[in-house]
Amino acid sequence: MERKPKITFRKVLRLLLTLIVSVGSVVAILSASKKQDSDHIKNVYFKITNEEQYQFLDKKTIAHKLISENNIKANITPLHSINATAIEAMALKDSWVGKAQVYLDNQHNLHISLTQRIPVARVFFENGDSRYLDTSLRLLPIASQFSYYTTVVTNLPQYNNDSSNKHIRASVVALVR
Repeated sequence: MERKPKITFRKVLRLLLTLIVSVGSVVAILSASKKQDSDHIKNVYFKITNEEQYQFLDKKTIAHKLISENNIKANITPLHSINATAIEAMALKDSWVGKAQVYLDNQHNLHISLTQRIPVARVFFENGDSRYLDTSLRLLPIASQFSYYTTVVTNLPQYNNDSSNKHIRASVVALVR
């Protein structure tokens, strides 16, 4: 003999209540998401860490570049049109930017935070070219608006970007430290 499951009023009521709560939650999430997409950016905050000590990045120039090229305007630009990854990638194209962080907070403010690279030595090559060298062995251009006083290394041979070139740069950084 098979036993048939009992369908009670309590089970039906529990199922209906679960369905109503689930559908209500989905509708609430979708409407909140739709409302957020229609909201606009309230303010844009731009910050360069270690800006006082190292002035290789011009705050006004790079802020204008990042904000105007991405068509960002406070109280006009919708939130859904902000591509934080693209803004970070654009900032990192500048050779003096070491780190870039772009995010939106809960108050719909856009935050752009950049960190400058810090040179450990100024390198003069045999051909007369001069560059800064940072801890990640990257050659940085000489900035026209700021001169940083650091250790000077002269008469370095200039090779292509190969292992011997990286070895020489690593030796210079180790020597300076």
